[in-house]
Amino acid sequence: MTPDQFFFARPMHGFAAHRMPIAGLYLCGSTLLNVPIFVAAADHGCTDEQTTDAGYDGQRHVDFPDTCANGVASCGGTSLQSRGTVITSETVWNDNDEWATGGGVSTYFQNPTWQSGLVAEGSAPLLLRGVPDIAGNADPDTGVNMRANGNDSVSAGTSAVAPQWAALTAVVSQASRKRLAHSSTPIQKPRPMTSLSAITRCLE
Repeated sequence: MTPDQFFFARPMHGFAAHRMPIAGLYLCGSTLLNVPIFVAAADHGCTDEQTTDAGYDGQRHVDFPDTCANGVASCGGTSLQSRGTVITSETVWNDNDEWATGGGVSTYFQNPTWQSGLVAEGSAPLLLRGVPDIAGNADPDTGVNMRANGNDSVSAGTSAVAPQWAALTAVVSQASRKRLAHSSTPIQKPRPMTSLSAITRCLE
């Protein structure tokens, strides 16, 4: 990977640079240290490119390293609506203008154990790694309010979701006095939780 790819902690535009992963690049740290790594699932839908990007082919693509099967949690995006402090709806983020959560099925990694028994495209058994695993509010219209250098703005995109999940995991780990490995995150063994929602519906 090139220095700019390491700097941003994920591949840059240009499929040739990140379709084929470097073996063990992220797995060593996460599996040996029991530290989950949260990676953005990208912001341009299933093609992961805009039509104006060089090399755009209109085909479905997913990013590495969010497709790693071990130690990596792929973070997708939602659009969240609320009334006061009550969430009224949460749907898959898709602005219908080439800005939408990334996601799809890997052509390289086998599906991990926690995806056993899942199906893709309605009925086909999921045999390869599907992403994303988890999601958070990534819609620029409903994103996370933030203040930087005294200026208010909205942080959005799946690159904003990944650090939120990392922070949440750190808080839960601290409160439980137990280091939460990837096997302890909600994506491994889903269970009813009032603070989490199953996102199964796209924006109309």
